[in-house]
Amino acid sequence: MPTRSEVDLTENSDLDLLIKNKNIRMKLKSLVSKIVKEFDPERIYLFGSYARGRSRKHAAMDILVIGETKLRFIERIKSILKLNKSVLIINPLFYTEKEFEILKKNNDGFMITVLEEAVVLYQKQAENVDK
Repeated sequence: MPTRSEVDLTENSDLDLLIKNKNIRMKLKSLVSKIVKEFDPERIYLFGSYARGRSRKHAAMDILVIGETKLRFIERIKSILKLNKSVLIINPLFYTEKEFEILKKNNDGFMITVLEEAVVLYQKQAENVDK
């Protein structure tokens, strides 16, 4: 089972190997920043053909967002699509932490595949608490 690698979108990294087009990488970085600003998620993953480094021209970019929200599932998807002001073709999924854990616990085949190939685009940093 491949392990996920964390990707820093602000520097050259593994993402350069997966997404060769610099313009697309910059648009992805912008979208991730907008998602983080709007939803403050725990994690954002890239999966599918882009994560495998085998995307084709006009392929959709599969993005999985994990975070807390009161929005219904379809409204979460619509909200992310509205944030995408670029020419990127995206297929976003947005699960709460509880929904995500249930899918993993139930050995959901789709989610298992997603996590096997996923690349972490963003992970919230733990806050330092001084005592």
